[in-house]
Amino acid sequence: MAKALPVFFLIICAISGDVAMDTVDNGSSGDESSPQAFCNCIRTGPTSRQCNCTDLSNLTNAQNRLDVSGYLSDDDDDDLFVVSEITVRCRQKSSTNTSGLFDFLPPSIKSLTLINCVQQYIGKEVFYGIPNVEDLAIVNFPPGKRNDSVFFSYFYDNSSRTLELDPENNFLQSLSPTTFENMPYLLDLNLANNLLTTVTRENVSPLLNLRTLDVHGNQLETIDEMFHGITSDVCEKIDASYNKVWLLAISSLEILGIVGKTVNVDLSHNNLQILYHTPPESYISEDVLHLSLSLDLRWNQFASFPLELATYRSFSRSRISIREISGQKYGDISLLMTQNPLICDCALYELIVNLDVAKQGVLYTKTDFQDMVCAVPDELRGRRVVDLRPSELWCSEECYNRFYACFCYEHEGEMFKSPQPWCFPEHNACPSECSCSFQGQLHSATAPYNELVNCAGRNLSSIPVEISNVTTILHLEGNQLRVISQTVLPELLMVRELYLNDNNISYVGAMAFSAFNSLEILRLDGNNISNIGSTIFKSLSNLRELYLNHSGVRYLSVDTFHDLASLQKLHLENNRLQSLPENMFAGLKKLRSLSIHGNPLNCDCDVLWFANWLRSRAFLLAQGHNVSCLTKTKVARDILSVSSSQLDCDDVQAARARNRLIVGVSIPMGLVIIILVCVIVIVRRKEAIQVYLYARYGWRFREEEEDEDKEYDAFLSYSQHDLDVVLHDILPALENREPPFRVCLHHRDFLPGVPIAENIATAVNSSKRTIILLSNNFLESDWCQFEFQAAHAQMLQDRANRVIVVLLDDVPAENAPPDIQHYLNTNTYLRWGDERFWERLIYVMPRPRPHAQDEDGDQLAMVELDHNR
Repeated sequence: MAKALPVFFLIICAISGDVAMDTVDNGSSGDESSPQAFCNCIRTGPTSRQCNCTDLSNLTNAQNRLDVSGYLSDDDDDDLFVVSEITVRCRQKSSTNTSGLFDFLPPSIKSLTLINCVQQYIGKEVFYGIPNVEDLAIVNFPPGKRNDSVFFSYFYDNSSRTLELDPENNFLQSLSPTTFENMPYLLDLNLANNLLTTVTRENVSPLLNLRTLDVHGNQLETIDEMFHGITSDVCEKIDASYNKVWLLAISSLEILGIVGKTVNVDLSHNNLQILYHTPPESYISEDVLHLSLSLDLRWNQFASFPLELATYRSFSRSRISIREISGQKYGDISLLMTQNPLICDCALYELIVNLDVAKQGVLYTKTDFQDMVCAVPDELRGRRVVDLRPSELWCSEECYNRFYACFCYEHEGEMFKSPQPWCFPEHNACPSECSCSFQGQLHSATAPYNELVNCAGRNLSSIPVEISNVTTILHLEGNQLRVISQTVLPELLMVRELYLNDNNISYVGAMAFSAFNSLEILRLDGNNISNIGSTIFKSLSNLRELYLNHSGVRYLSVDTFHDLASLQKLHLENNRLQSLPENMFAGLKKLRSLSIHGNPLNCDCDVLWFANWLRSRAFLLAQGHNVSCLTKTKVARDILSVSSSQLDCDDVQAARARNRLIVGVSIPMGLVIIILVCVIVIVRRKEAIQVYLYARYGWRFREEEEDEDKEYDAFLSYSQHDLDVVLHDILPALENREPPFRVCLHHRDFLPGVPIAENIATAVNSSKRTIILLSNNFLESDWCQFEFQAAHAQMLQDRANRVIVVLLDDVPAENAPPDIQHYLNTNTYLRWGDERFWERLIYVMPRPRPHAQDEDGDQLAMVELDHNR
């Protein structure tokens, strides 16, 4: 017996009940009971044959069926034919007895196609005789069976099989939640070209081993539920093309991360406008990092690239961080996007900025960038996406808000908007005098955010104050601006490009651009700025391009460009420069282009350094723009040909060296003399200087430590005969100032009933200072002298001079007691009526404390006490 070889037969069996069919002349022996009467077989190869069975109307008994079965499966010439694939076409449905209906079919068949056979009389018993069928295709699924799963569930209980509801006239409109409930081993499911409007999570979740799912050519509008129901980790193909799908969540694609191989998802020929995504803080599972996806989105309605770079990183986050580590898996996304009406504006900006790395597969893989073209706007229509520049992709404020309002999308005339607040950019309204455009999103890690404010050519004499603080590009050219300073320019920390060219600017203040730390391009050309100071560009460490050409510049400081460490392009052409400070370009280490032609530079020794510097850097000059200088006879010479010998610079340089030496010695000597004079003046006028500084600025050279617990700032000791001076001059000046001094007076603040000596001692101890109003009347009073002695004793005890002596009139030395004479001879005192009396008195007083009103709110009544003075 030869080895069994599988041979595929196409057997068309017309099964009828009691209705006779026309007999086909098949050239048989004429025996109507023989198998040859029903099938005409033709040998198609050494081990194969094809049988056309067109009239089985007489298969009415078991013997005839057995004969046909044996005929189809018996050997011929020692070749064993095994029928593996059979198509059965049923013409009528008159019989209700389905027992053994397909018993004549050989048990070896694995693929069975039923055309017009699954009628109301079909039951699960019809498959008892063909247990090896793995692929079942049903054509013309009857209306009465469209929601029935009885024979499906039986047929697919415990074997890996394929179910195909073929596209020919099936008209399925819906699926019961339990249709495939008991089919965990189903591999391939074909529901294509029906009338299904939805496939739910419950429909596909029982299919644990699903390999392919085909739902193309239906009426599906959303398929998120279908994707979320996929639990099979061997799924490799999903075809949902030619439907009406208009919305799909990114999370639905993330579900496919459970699959261990590439999943081909065909969503072409739908109505998709957007793939909306979940919030950025949503959890990304480890499975998503391994997602391998081939996504066909051609022939949809996408106006922009559907997946942002952030979304791609969600799929393939590990691609960027561990891409070079062998053995690591990372997401792989292939995307087809042609034949979509792309709007080439800010929506594509992030993609274009990263297009070089995207095409290399670092962020995107196998995407048809080369074939994607713009549909809108008109000026970019037909342009390939790969040929676009980021500077061409802008959105107006209205368009920008529409795109970034968490994706606006339209369906059947209704606008849908996702409400997530994090998608809205934080920017101010556009100034009324200007127009505004936008690119990207704030704080993006993949592309810089740009906000362009265009105020050019608006005849402005001042800069609008409403400019957004996140502006990155500011156009102010072609206006009537005159002065640029710190107070004129708003504080715009994010501005990278500033255009002030073609105004009438005649003055640029020091540190005018100190608030523009991010500035990269600055245009000041076409103005009338004669002098460029040393600190104008001091804070612009990130500046790459500076334009000062055609601005009438006459003078440059040696430090003008000192802080521009990042400067690459410098334009100084067509100005009025006659000389250049030596080494003014020393700090420009990154300079790549220098335009300085068209200036009337003098061919003298001052230009020699520049000639020598430029000779080794001629590559900086633009081609065809050689720099020249003018001789004394006004003849132009190429500056690169100028030499020291031609200009007789050796003697000039020697003279300059001598002058520099003289200046270098003279300046230090002059400074020493000035310092000495200042020291002498300070020593001799120390007190006057201290008094002046304290009176004007409240500043002392040395602050003494004061006892803040003492009640009074000063105790005023005076003779009763000098009370008029106290009440009308001294006391108001001390107590009516702000902040006031708190003064103790014996006739106001001494406690009645307490001995005078005790009151005096208490007053001296409770006061930070004692003011002695020394006069002849004072010397005649024993109590006044006692007050001086008490104050002097307290001064000696504290080891600090707390006594202030004020001479009210000339006191003869012989009239004063010895202790007062000694004090006057050894200490400085104040004289009433001097020009700076009050400044000196305030200086020696303690700092007054903040004013506090007495608890009862009233000043204590003055009490006249006779101290026998």
